[in-house]
Amino acid sequence: TVPPGYTLSTTGTGTTSDPFILTNIRDVTSVKVVKRWINPLGDAIPSTIKLTLLRHVQSETPTPYKTQTLAGVAGTDWYYTFTNLPEKDLLGNSYIYTIEEEVPAKYSLEITGTGAPTDPFILTNSRTMPDPVEVTINGKVILQGKELEADQFTITLTLPNLTTMSTKNKADGSFAFPTQIHPLPGNYTYTIYQEQGSAEGVTYSGTQYNTDLKVTLDNETDKLSYKLTTTKNGESMEIGEILIFVNNYSEHTPALTVLPKTGK
Repeated sequence: TVPPGYTLSTTGTGTTSDPFILTNIRDVTSVKVVKRWINPLGDAIPSTIKLTLLRHVQSETPTPYKTQTLAGVAGTDWYYTFTNLPEKDLLGNSYIYTIEEEVPAKYSLEITGTGAPTDPFILTNSRTMPDPVEVTINGKVILQGKELEADQFTITLTLPNLTTMSTKNKADGSFAFPTQIHPLPGNYTYTIYQEQGSAEGVTYSGTQYNTDLKVTLDNETDKLSYKLTTTKNGESMEIGEILIFVNNYSEHTPALTVLPKTGK
């Protein structure tokens, strides 16, 4: 009788010189693993990862069966296959194989798949993202020579991706754009200017501001930090200096027409 989990192979003819040889071969399977990294921050990923293959039969608790240290190259998927794994225990119960990983610091883990050759375990480590940098761009509009009204002037912001958004001044002259969020290190440039209008008597500000934002990752604290530098018409500004657009209003005075004197 062939024991559970084995396949019988018989050779020979049964003679003295060529006896029957009965070989029980354990039925085996394999478990395929694919390792993936998602790291938008671009900092170094771990050079190795430790995998633990667990097994159990139905209604039992999985227990560690094999371990493997997996290594690979950054920017590529890593592969490993556990081979020669028994399909069944000696009672004929099918083994169920699962996988675990020592999750590295600063990463989360998601496991999909069943481990079969056509449906491998896919272990995806995603970088835990630090809090993003938030930047608010605001300022003030001034109208000299006349009382300022709400929504009288339009201020435009050119974003780092070269798209634009606009806003208008409030009655007190203030203006603000929606908070700009930067989750990744990099260099970002903003341009702020006031649109040229056509209201009679108004000379519109031609000032242009350029704000350069540099976002960096501190590897020790795992936090993003930033530095802002702003220029006004190409000249450096002091930290904390307000963006101001100064407009002027001059009331139009009709020219006087001098009539010649006439005698009586």
